[in-house]
Amino acid sequence: MRVGCFGCLLLIAIVLTVGVAAFGFIFLSGNIMDLPDNPPASTAKRADGHSAQQKLFELLRRDGGHSTRTDPVVFSDAEANAFLANHLVEVADLPVQPLVLKFAPGNLEIQGQTKVRNLFLGTPLARTLQYLPETTLEKPLWLTLRGRVTLEEGVTGGRRKYGRVQVTEFMIGKQPLGTWLVSLILGSRGAPLLRWQVPAVVSEITTEPGRLVVRTK
Repeated sequence: MRVGCFGCLLLIAIVLTVGVAAFGFIFLSGNIMDLPDNPPASTAKRADGHSAQQKLFELLRRDGGHSTRTDPVVFSDAEANAFLANHLVEVADLPVQPLVLKFAPGNLEIQGQTKVRNLFLGTPLARTLQYLPETTLEKPLWLTLRGRVTLEEGVTGGRRKYGRVQVTEFMIGKQPLGTWLVSLILGSRGAPLLRWQVPAVVSEITTEPGRLVVRTK
């Protein structure tokens, strides 16, 4: 047997082992199927979505030098949720419904409902789902993430900047889990929800009660 073939088999074995361990860690946790306290409901309105789009357009105008305004651009909870409701599928292709954001001083909370079959999408571990019964795959789960919004420069420098959610707490149902599981569970499809490109003119992003404040140069 060639070393290359042995390496492939070893990699597959490692992926399956990690997958089984991750599934076991999650599904043997007793509270993952429980509803969170006061599960949120989406109340997105078209007017809020339109308002969010107008504010995003204003940021792009400033970035292109077509606007001289320097006042902070403020997105309310309602505007952010309406925008996500309209664009989440095209931005992240993430099957979560509802998905609700709540802004608080220095942090935010993201809660959403999905099915077991939607976990690990975009990762090699997704293949391990085929070993679960259909009834398990169709079970709904509530995901809760809490974290801080930060602004970071692109690794290659230049004008690129990114908004990023630094996850500090993660739960499925009422079961607290390690934040290291977030990237595994959300997979590559969930990445745009936690890190997204922002116009270079943005100088600061902060969260306050019920709103996200974006300051520009």
